[in-house]
Amino acid sequence: MERQQHSSAETVIKTRLSNKLHPDNFSQMSGKMAAVLGYLLDVPFMQPRITAITVTADGCLLVDTDEPRFGRFLGHYRDLIHNGGGCSGLQT
Repeated sequence: MERQQHSSAETVIKTRLSNKLHPDNFSQMSGKMAAVLGYLLDVPFMQPRITAITVTADGCLLVDTDEPRFGRFLGHYRDLIHNGGGCSGLQT
């Protein structure tokens, strides 16, 4: 019973986050940021979908997607953190 309640709470939280962080709510959100949020929330905000993210020792973001022909280099980690602050309402 406890696991079922936990799973239900997770579903509610995920749905609320997905609704609040949906790219349609942020006119300045880039496609890359939408793809990263989609990956983190496991929601198909963009195509191709990101299936894995790796941060290299020098701060580069490498991604795998569900379409092999699409890129590996997404940008720099510091840029993701800086730009992510705009979605959360936080100043960085």
